[in-house]
Amino acid sequence: MTQSEQTFTRGSLVKCQYHDEMHAGFIGRVQRVFSDRLVVEVMNFYFKDRRVVEKHQYSLVVSKCDARVMHIVQCRTDEPSRNQNHH
Repeated sequence: MTQSEQTFTRGSLVKCQYHDEMHAGFIGRVQRVFSDRLVVEVMNFYFKDRRVVEKHQYSLVVSKCDARVMHIVQCRTDEPSRNQNHH
């Protein structure tokens, strides 16, 4: 999927590759979408970046080209649910 094919929507999970103040990439949830930037709530980050994240109150502005949408995959198991009745 190319960058132009990605659709960023409020609530989407994203992996951000780059931010000026951060040592490493991070995972976050999109709060706002602008033409070429996103406001992202930082959820998972490299421990050395904790002061930067706290300083910005867990919200960072990132360029869309530095973010990738993460898709949630539902895993199915062959084991029956505990809530199902067994006959």
